[in-house]
Amino acid sequence: MSHNLQSAVLMLLLSGKDWIFEDESRTLQEVFGLTEKLFDEPNKHLSTSERDSIRAMIEAIRKRKSDDARYKVLEGKSKGGWSAGREVLKKWFQKQKVSNHMGQCIDEVYNNLGVSPMQLINEGLEEGEEFPNILDSECAKEDVLLTIAGDHALKHVPHGDFHDAIMAINHHAWERHRKCFRRAKDGLPTKKLAAAVAVKEIEDADEVTAQQLREATKAVKALSMTVGWFPEEQDKLGEYEEFLKEVVVVAVAEVRKVAKEKVTVKTDNTPGCKRGAQRARKVKTGSLVAAGDIEEIWALYVQLFETEPGQLEAPQDEEDIENSGRAAWLDNSEDLGVDGWSEMDNDKLNHLLQFPGGKPALFAEFQSTTGLCAWDEASTSKFVQDNEDMESLALLWHQ
Repeated sequence: MSHNLQSAVLMLLLSGKDWIFEDESRTLQEVFGLTEKLFDEPNKHLSTSERDSIRAMIEAIRKRKSDDARYKVLEGKSKGGWSAGREVLKKWFQKQKVSNHMGQCIDEVYNNLGVSPMQLINEGLEEGEEFPNILDSECAKEDVLLTIAGDHALKHVPHGDFHDAIMAINHHAWERHRKCFRRAKDGLPTKKLAAAVAVKEIEDADEVTAQQLREATKAVKALSMTVGWFPEEQDKLGEYEEFLKEVVVVAVAEVRKVAKEKVTVKTDNTPGCKRGAQRARKVKTGSLVAAGDIEEIWALYVQLFETEPGQLEAPQDEEDIENSGRAAWLDNSEDLGVDGWSEMDNDKLNHLLQFPGGKPALFAEFQSTTGLCAWDEASTSKFVQDNEDMESLALLWHQ
């Protein structure tokens, strides 16, 4: 399959034009942004002159007698130029985000049928295999065609240019996963080392800092996004995740004075998790007592375990919660689609939004009562706590 992806897509649309656009699901419009008129009608990504160029190239393709000759026009291997048409095709392909749309659709088919490369790797490959063969996804071919070309794509048995185009598209989708696998394999040693060092630093520290937890969480999260390709590494990842979970949960529970069970996420009782929990018991988290530290490490915990709002409530002391205008907002507003968030107080919102201390990064902490501008270089040094001209700023609930 040596044809590039954008050539295969255009051949799919040209060769199936007489029947695939009968589809009523609007799949073709969503993926390709086209109707049966293709580029004969205005296109939001192309000018009139650009459409003229691609239509001239399409006309040349239709005059070629063989599929080889047609692809030579599309891929710059034919006498006569058509470079302008190819550039327009490339522009439309990129602006419409065709590759991204098709990739999402095809991946959903692979996952639903249990034949995505990552799923097959985790199920186990044949001896000597490193990556699954595309033939392992044979059962998905028809569903792949339907998901990108609409419900009428199988009205006729795929053959000729239409058949070759869908085979090329499926091939490109498979190879995209292979590239992801290779990148993950290349980056695995570095990510394993970074996670191991970050966890060990916390384990051996006399006092654990929020910075150490932030670095460790980042390293373990990066490793987790790679390890999905490598089942044999998942036990070690479980050890690191359980270690961080125990450290954070113990610190938060102690400071908030709540039972540990109320703020923890249940994890599998694997050997790796057991090792992680055991390593965490000797960690000293007594230095993590400042409110800002606790809020920050709770946000890290939510990030690491991808906790959903409402699925796990952030620990909080009800007496410390300030309204910040929330009641007035609720009394005077209509339903703006934020019902779920409106039930949350400031503490919980700050945790879920990962705003340590209740403020996002680069938040302007002060405003001048006399109109000084923080962007004025001469005034910057005056925006400090002990300046009587300054008023402290904080996010209101609706913000």
